[in-house]
Amino acid sequence: MSGIKKSLREVNKLGLNFGKQSNNAEDTIAFQKQNEFYQNMSDENIVFKSHQYKYANSVPLQTIYEEISLLWNTEPKYRENFKVEGDTVTIPVLFAKISGVAEASMAKYWTNIRKLCTADTIVIKDLPFVKIEKSFKLNVENFYRNGILHREKIKIDKHYPFGLLRLDMQEHILNKMEALLEGNLIIPKFDDLTTKQNLYSLFSQFFSKPKSPPVIEHIIISTILNLDKEVLKYLQEFDFGKFNPKVIYINTSQRQITLQDSIVLMFLSLLGFDILFFVPTGYASIENYFTQGILEHQVGKYVYDAKAPNIRYKKSLFYKFYKTN
Repeated sequence: MSGIKKSLREVNKLGLNFGKQSNNAEDTIAFQKQNEFYQNMSDENIVFKSHQYKYANSVPLQTIYEEISLLWNTEPKYRENFKVEGDTVTIPVLFAKISGVAEASMAKYWTNIRKLCTADTIVIKDLPFVKIEKSFKLNVENFYRNGILHREKIKIDKHYPFGLLRLDMQEHILNKMEALLEGNLIIPKFDDLTTKQNLYSLFSQFFSKPKSPPVIEHIIISTILNLDKEVLKYLQEFDFGKFNPKVIYINTSQRQITLQDSIVLMFLSLLGFDILFFVPTGYASIENYFTQGILEHQVGKYVYDAKAPNIRYKKSLFYKFYKTN
């Protein structure tokens, strides 16, 4: 209990403006939410062994903007709707878009994003994240037929990328690949037939036995099996009972999110990652392929022509202490 209370004092040192009441209705709600959150942390001293649980499901959190920085820097076990049933953990995750710039200050904007960079955070600002030209050619038609994902065929393929990961994580990845396929969470939208044909033509050249046109399920499988190797390191380290990995996706331009990036980010959310989209322009540049929509927070004035600086994690004594206690 004392360790948790000490951690709470350290959290307050982050300068995230906790514990202040206000006459503003939104500030009052945020204050109440923060008090409930701290009470939950104080009441439940939950201790998990390393990699104690083999299975995990994610559930998106419905938050107000003021809660994000608080939830981002704490373990999911203290979040609303976290639960353990047998060998399965339900992980409440953040999946939200931040539109606009609070106080119209880009300096503060980038500073606040840097505060969110932890050792478990992937920062994406050079778009697109998925470089399709680096993809392996895969016989995806052999992996998915008649609505069935053939997991064993994926595992024995010479390009199977997850063989070095721990076995429970490999199963977790395949479980969520299947969930993404069955849930219809990603559906391409095309303004015209030419756009559709161009996209499918692009993907077909990376299938070892291309079908014309490839179905969306084949594109999803191919994209996931070509995950960036850096992402695999985060997956290997991911302990379902402790801190979850995170992604900060920054789009300062008019560029629309690609189908491949949408697939990867939705997939990572299903795996248990926290995902935040920062869009200072407020453009509808993220939503195109997500069928379930995105929780959006309008936080201030729209800013155009901004350029993202170098943003990366810097170790702090606090984070090292907090993560190991």
